[in-house]
Amino acid sequence: MGDVQTNGELEEDLYGLFHEIRHLKNSANYLQYLNFICRFKKYSAFNVSLVYAQKPNTKYFATKTHWEDEFDRRVKADARPLVMLRPGGPIMFVYDITDTVGEEKLVPEEIKEPFKVSGTVDPTIISGFKEHLVENRIDSRELSEPVQHGGRVHRLSSNAYNEGRRFLITLNKRQSDKVNLQTLIHELSHIFCGHLRSLEDEKWPHRPSVSRESAEFEAESVGYLVCKRLGLLTSSDHYLAEYLEGQEQIPEISIQAVIRSVEWIEKLIKGHSIKLYKKKK
Repeated sequence: MGDVQTNGELEEDLYGLFHEIRHLKNSANYLQYLNFICRFKKYSAFNVSLVYAQKPNTKYFATKTHWEDEFDRRVKADARPLVMLRPGGPIMFVYDITDTVGEEKLVPEEIKEPFKVSGTVDPTIISGFKEHLVENRIDSRELSEPVQHGGRVHRLSSNAYNEGRRFLITLNKRQSDKVNLQTLIHELSHIFCGHLRSLEDEKWPHRPSVSRESAEFEAESVGYLVCKRLGLLTSSDHYLAEYLEGQEQIPEISIQAVIRSVEWIEKLIKGHSIKLYKKKK
């Protein structure tokens, strides 16, 4: 028998599926893909992307048990299972609502209101988020700037295996909590997508040669996904809408870098432990 793959190794292999979604280079299809990920907030962005790669027209998916217990629906005998990564691994199967039968009145909220938004931010989310960033050697500081200014990210250390702070993200005191949360997410995206380089012990990709247009598009995509999955409308909505309306094709980007950044940022916001740095051998 061959070696058993860990969830991390299996995830790396499955990321290759994203390269097969050729039609994402089209602007309209890319926005459809982002909105698909935003609809299913209960699942990780990676798993939702995995479902999209297998069946882009999925209306709503759930496990067989979830369909039976929550919606009194049964999976058809000839239903096509969709593969996802199970927490703790390795895989699990989910099914689209079109592959189930049962009570039509009981439908998931995501079908009735797929993009429900609140427009407000709980201040404790930002404070907790900042604390978890510090634990990962990323500091943030509020400065008094002109109201037109957002924030910036700076690399503080270029020494691998250094236990000190690696990055500083500056925020504007004059901006609202929602804007500063978006700024944190946007600037983190530049780190996690590899736009500020990657040292030997940093787990994000080394992509400093990415064009400014592509780097901004990736960061705005991450901001759009994270904020919308939190139930927030932000400036990323306007940025992407204007860009995609004016361009038939999106710039050259890494879907893998975008989705991995979303995964890491959502875990940090929720207070989950993640390992962003490798240990010295």
